[in-house]
Amino acid sequence: MEATKSLKMSLLGPFSLLDAEGREIAPRGRKACAILAMLATGPQARRSRKWLQDRLWSDRDGAQGAASLRHALYEIRQSLGDHRDLLEADTFVVSLDTTRLLIDVNLDDALEQFAGEPPEFLEGIDIRDDEFEEWLREQREYWRDRLRDKSQRARAELRLHSGIHSVAELEPSRTVSLPQTDDFLDTIIARLSDPVLRRLAVAVLPFQNKTGNADLAYFTDGLSEDLVERLSRVRWLPVIARSSSFTVAGIANSHATMSQRLGARYLIDGSVSMQGDRYVLRVDLNNAEAGVVLSSSTFDLPVAIDTDALEEVLADIVGRIETNIDFCEQRRAIEGARLGSPYDEHVWRGRWHLNKLTRRDAEIARHYFDLALLTNPEAPEALIQSGLWHLWHIWTLRGSQEDVKTIMPDLKRAYQADTSDARGYTLMAIAQSWLRNQEQAIGNLSQAIEINPSLVKAYQQIGTCHYLVDEPEKAIPHLEMSIRLSPSDPHLFVSFGELAMAHLMLGQHIEAMNFAARALTYRPHYWYAHVVRLASIERSGDRGALEAARRVFADSGIRLTERDFEWVPFKDQKWVAELKRHAAL
Repeated sequence: MEATKSLKMSLLGPFSLLDAEGREIAPRGRKACAILAMLATGPQARRSRKWLQDRLWSDRDGAQGAASLRHALYEIRQSLGDHRDLLEADTFVVSLDTTRLLIDVNLDDALEQFAGEPPEFLEGIDIRDDEFEEWLREQREYWRDRLRDKSQRARAELRLHSGIHSVAELEPSRTVSLPQTDDFLDTIIARLSDPVLRRLAVAVLPFQNKTGNADLAYFTDGLSEDLVERLSRVRWLPVIARSSSFTVAGIANSHATMSQRLGARYLIDGSVSMQGDRYVLRVDLNNAEAGVVLSSSTFDLPVAIDTDALEEVLADIVGRIETNIDFCEQRRAIEGARLGSPYDEHVWRGRWHLNKLTRRDAEIARHYFDLALLTNPEAPEALIQSGLWHLWHIWTLRGSQEDVKTIMPDLKRAYQADTSDARGYTLMAIAQSWLRNQEQAIGNLSQAIEINPSLVKAYQQIGTCHYLVDEPEKAIPHLEMSIRLSPSDPHLFVSFGELAMAHLMLGQHIEAMNFAARALTYRPHYWYAHVVRLASIERSGDRGALEAARRVFADSGIRLTERDFEWVPFKDQKWVAELKRHAAL
């Protein structure tokens, strides 16, 4: 509760950290203050050690950067004194306990007090490091824009929660005061328990220890906590806090009751058991509202717990959960289920139509995304989906580089709406790749994967970038990861087609043929897979198979132009010529 928050952190204007008596307890060092600010604005108030090192000591090697970070963390703890437990750090992650912190950028009334020109984010913090300067510039732009638009956002939010659907129904000059009475709060609590308003949230229940070893309870609880943290990186998916989900799980006896009390439609539970010389982790995703198990997965873990192995398993779990929930919410929207607000319905209907991958559906998707942005112009999810639409539109039309440059401001706006959303980095990277800036694209995609190690599109795109710059051996692991994370992804055919091309470049013709065939199984009219398949079959020397593949391609009715091939930004143009030859252009 807010009353328990006794410390105050100011990020707008000069950095400040005050204790309950109003005493300044911020560290003296600028980098130490910057770390606190970076944690406060990070996803779940967490940052990896590597992320912090790369932004504050990018000019130093790994060992020197790690030592400098340890010294800065020591300085912070010394400054915090009795409050040193606010800062938590392990081998990989540094986090800030915000349950006792009031942070000005998170408070509506803090934003409302700035009626004129907004103050600068971290005013006076000057650290000469290119990576830090870029992060600081982005944050300053984001918070400046957010403060300037606060009135419009407040009106949009009020419109959503009050059920007003038309912009004209809310006059800009009108201010509305909501009575903070007990009756009013009871009404809000009652509305939050309504299944419609539990439109999209997931809760991770404590995993059960079925190993027969009571001492391993710490391990199963730790897995649950780590999964909460990983899911929180999927920015469109609200995650119920561990403290709430663990507490409710201890007093409720059914998924339906837990769902109602937590306000979450989706529940994740699981267990760790012992089979032979290995642990087996089982994870179930439940739609508690429908009373069904959406997916159930098992993972083998060695008895000697390996951190890297756990990281891979968690990435797999999150990738599969995200895909399943995404599909379910799209289906709910298109089947007419009430999702709680016009904004939500617009976004989810648009996502469903965009994934149909037809021009007609794309136009319908654009309509819904425009409605979502009209409802809430700065909503990150609507900006992200609108950015995806623009990229899809340019791809289908084989747009020019000028077309790509034209949409860059929209992609940047989507990225800046929530810099903790890995998808924003991915959108920028796709455009950079099309502009033939592959190294810059790979850098943004690496950042996206660090933020969300389960983001399928980021792995898919970074694999593509690598083979486009003649690094097919680097492409393959990323493309394989994209398939493993989301085996039911509607765009799976793309990963198979890209894998086929990477293997073709390596001279692995049988693998190339097989992956191209798998891509065509998912999408029979995927022209790229057809042409790569023809090239790989020819190189294998199987003349009969080549003639059969040519007949299939001819019968598909696909009509290609030179622009289709020249648009693919290969560094070595010999591959463009090779593919064009097999398409008989």
